[in-house]
Amino acid sequence: MQEVFDQSTRNDKREKAQELQAFIAASNAAAISLSGAALKALLLLNGGAAIAMLGFVATMATGDRASLLDLSEVVSVLQVFALGAGLAVLATGFAYVVMYFQAAVAQSFDLTDEPPFYTNGNKTTLLARVYKIFHVFSVLTAFASLGSFGLGVMWTGGIVSIAGM
Repeated sequence: MQEVFDQSTRNDKREKAQELQAFIAASNAAAISLSGAALKALLLLNGGAAIAMLGFVATMATGDRASLLDLSEVVSVLQVFALGAGLAVLATGFAYVVMYFQAAVAQSFDLTDEPPFYTNGNKTTLLARVYKIFHVFSVLTAFASLGSFGLGVMWTGGIVSIAGM
């Protein structure tokens, strides 16, 4: 009788572990999708701002306020937006490396017959550390891209006010 109870408890734990793994997989898929959308948005935000800045310069250069425009300031703002776009691309690359190492960590586990039905393999700890490092790099680079956009917007405001717009 005790063996039947133990087997039933083991099956319940196995089902709970499978449910938890399914939830983690669904949450991970949502996080990947949302992070990809955020990184695309950062690239579009900075790239669009650079293009808008070029349009502003073209409009100013053909008008009577061309002498009010400090081209070195404009070039600096364009560089800030270009840096933001580049950082968004770099963050996307880091995100790819994160996904690669996440898969490597998942593959490094050894399966067992006892709950939680897996243990760390020989390389799991090392791969998990590398995964976490690149995850931090990706997040910090994305925030730097957003910060670059904010700096560019503030700097653009100064240029526009100096030009008398």
